[in-house]
Amino acid sequence: MNQADQTDRPPEYRTLVADRMTWTVRSDMTHLFDGPRAVNWSRLADEPGCRVVKSGPHRSVVYLERAGQSGRPSTGLYVKMHHYPRLTDQLHYLLRRSRVEREWHMLLEARARGVSCVPPVAMGERRRGGFIAENYLVTEAVTDGVGLKEFVTRGLRTFRPEARDGLLRRLGEQFGRFCARLHQAGIYQRDFHAGNILVTVVPAGFEFTLLDLHAAQVRGSLGLGACIDNLVSLNGDLSPVVPAGVRMRFFAAYVAGHEFLRGRFAQYCRLIEERSQRARRRGLPQRDRRCLKNNRRFRSVRRRGLVGHTVRDMIELPEKVLDVIPSPGMSQPHARVVKHSRTSTVWEQTLDLVGLRLTIFVKRYNRKKALAPVRDLFRGSRAMRGWRVGHALRNRRVPAARPLAAMERRRLGLPVESLLVTEAVTDSETLTVVVAEGLRGPAGSRKRRRLTEALAGWVRRLHREGFTARDLKPNNLLVRDVDGAPEIVLVDFDGVSQVHVPSGRQRVRDIARLAQAFVGEPAVRDVDRMRFLVRYLGPDGRDKRVRRRWWGLISHKGVARRAT
Repeated sequence: MNQADQTDRPPEYRTLVADRMTWTVRSDMTHLFDGPRAVNWSRLADEPGCRVVKSGPHRSVVYLERAGQSGRPSTGLYVKMHHYPRLTDQLHYLLRRSRVEREWHMLLEARARGVSCVPPVAMGERRRGGFIAENYLVTEAVTDGVGLKEFVTRGLRTFRPEARDGLLRRLGEQFGRFCARLHQAGIYQRDFHAGNILVTVVPAGFEFTLLDLHAAQVRGSLGLGACIDNLVSLNGDLSPVVPAGVRMRFFAAYVAGHEFLRGRFAQYCRLIEERSQRARRRGLPQRDRRCLKNNRRFRSVRRRGLVGHTVRDMIELPEKVLDVIPSPGMSQPHARVVKHSRTSTVWEQTLDLVGLRLTIFVKRYNRKKALAPVRDLFRGSRAMRGWRVGHALRNRRVPAARPLAAMERRRLGLPVESLLVTEAVTDSETLTVVVAEGLRGPAGSRKRRRLTEALAGWVRRLHREGFTARDLKPNNLLVRDVDGAPEIVLVDFDGVSQVHVPSGRQRVRDIARLAQAFVGEPAVRDVDRMRFLVRYLGPDGRDKRVRRRWWGLISHKGVARRAT
């Protein structure tokens, strides 16, 4: 059924009792609760076609596929269950609506106001002594719906390259009009981010659907402050993946019917951008600490005397890594030693996980100095530092290999051995190989220019996000092709430090270390070095005096390094 038709003709709902719960059910879905094809809600996981989408201490979501009635196609349903593990949560909802009931009424009200949201199917709740024992919210799956951020980052790749820019601009304009209608209807979504919005491609362009309205509010009219708050939250979530030009088109479409904002377009664009960046920076430290806790993405592990952390979707990874630890000079069927030195041993390993064949790199750190464990007691082992830095880089959209696990062995409280596991970057080559072999031939000049600009942009982003890398070597950087453009990926986190703002001396040191590796390389010319510098400096690179000063500092630092 078309969503517009559902909005024009509100469906009827019935109240019934099933599985000792009181349900409010859409009239065309009562067969799910009564009759031979009813769902056993108390044992939902045993139902055929049931798949767990999300499981956590406060909320669980499962997907359920059910055959339609009278030869109709099957229906996909999402069942959301809120949990209240703490007594304070139970007391909070003792005399007020639960999250499920609040979201149910919010869905009905939003659809009555003409806002597209997921079609509600049923709501059930059972209380014991006034306390919530069970509650369920059942909504209908949106056919071909994709999360907004996933569509921007992955879904657009399914279209022809020449059509992607136009589609993205069109998406921004139509989404701006959708958000304007949402606010005009008086809907204030306190949890407004790209993960709560579904995108469906239709012949006329795009359709948008709201999810997770348990934190939303209905107001008679939405003030300017509430609108700005929503736009700031949304812009902060999408700014790392959506170009500034598309976000400007979004805001232009949003203010088209708002005379006050239309007359102050540039002023409010700057305001939203500045507030988004401040909010993003405030939230990043808390997000960085998630990799050291148990949550939906990470989990602490203890295996064979080693303790550490791993990504939750690969909980069996540490055990498989420890099963095959190669020794130098010895061959293993699924492990190949890549590097063996006094400080570390690196091997490549292929694992067969559940439904996945994965290639990883494992780095085992050797103790360099007798006092190293004492220092690591306060700053963390090298593997743990690499684990934190790797996820901090990825949280800031700096391309880096994905850390999968970090473990360490302690004696008398001191870390004496540590392992860092990272995912292999597929279809890539080291920067050294690309420069030496990939810049030849008639197309070499164009490739060199694109590679130089990509490398300068990566270093600029690294420093702008508050990181320095004292061991920035070409062998630690991989180059891969993404949509026809080169992308630089960092694979070794040794020497990477997180600071508030890198000093000029640290920035010069990093660039000089990288430039030193290409001294004597015929494929790298002075014009390429100057192009790198101009791209790295950004607007300041237009000033000839600034370029000369940086060129002199980098050259002096490089000569000093070669002399030592």
